Amino acid sequence: MRISVINLSNGKVNDEELLQVIRAINSQIRDDFKPYWNINATITLEGHSGSNPGDSHTLPMMRGDAVLYL
Repeated sequence: MRISVINLSNGKVNDEELLQVIRAINSQIRDDFKPYWNINATITLEGHSGSNPGDSHTLPMMRGDAVLYL
């Protein structure tokens, strides 16, 4: 499963900070979630910071099985 994160915080959360959080969550998924549930998932940051999904986010950028808007 791939979960795409779109940062629409308009700069309140910068992409570098968000990437640190995403890396930590991916580690927890790999180390704790996958062995127990036997389901893998990867969270990825797609696109760039903005305030409106229509501004710079196109469907090809949102290629995950799920999209999480921040």
